[in-house]
Amino acid sequence: MPDFHLYDNLLQFPLFLGMSEEDLEQVLAQTRLDFHKVKEGDIIAKNDDICQHLFLLVSGKIEIETNAADHSYSFSEYRSAPEIFQMEALFGLSQHYSHTYKAFNDCSFIAIDKEEIRRLYNTFSLFRLNYINITMTRLQRSEANAWRVAPTDLKQLIIKFFRIHSLYPAGEKLIRIKMTKLAQELNDRQWNISKVLNQMQEDGLLELSRSSIHIPALEKLLM
Repeated sequence: MPDFHLYDNLLQFPLFLGMSEEDLEQVLAQTRLDFHKVKEGDIIAKNDDICQHLFLLVSGKIEIETNAADHSYSFSEYRSAPEIFQMEALFGLSQHYSHTYKAFNDCSFIAIDKEEIRRLYNTFSLFRLNYINITMTRLQRSEANAWRVAPTDLKQLIIKFFRIHSLYPAGEKLIRIKMTKLAQELNDRQWNISKVLNQMQEDGLLELSRSSIHIPALEKLLM
């Protein structure tokens, strides 16, 4: 008897998009799927950890934190299920997580071992095509950032800083950064940057607090 709950869990994710019922039955019968639950605040995967599993967030919300190389500032982004954790880190030159994934609230997820992913990739053509399409789309979006029109004013330069440091061009962001560091990154005076940020706060685009900038919806800045 097929487990339709497991079907629904897998079909949330684009990796399994278009696969037939027969293929999904085979996946469920032959693939080890480890189900986990974590509590709010628990770290699921940490920056620089070796990537040995593909994590599929089934329910809940996570915080994805990325730190500057010198740890002088960080970006946090928030994603709700369904979400796949950094699938490009499973293979390639660097097989380590470059972000820290933390449970924002109680979460459940599926962990699939790297060797199981390799077998699925080699066995199911649709899984392989989906995997390639997802990784190529992420690569193309990243490459396109380098060729955007250069900002013409300080506000656009600040927005560019937020955009190029974000994994996703939308949603809630929390940037932990001192104003002196932001001024250094943008090569402008701290007073000028504070003035523009305060105007953006008055316009309801972001919220300023001590050493942090909260953006409720990045897409509103990009309009």
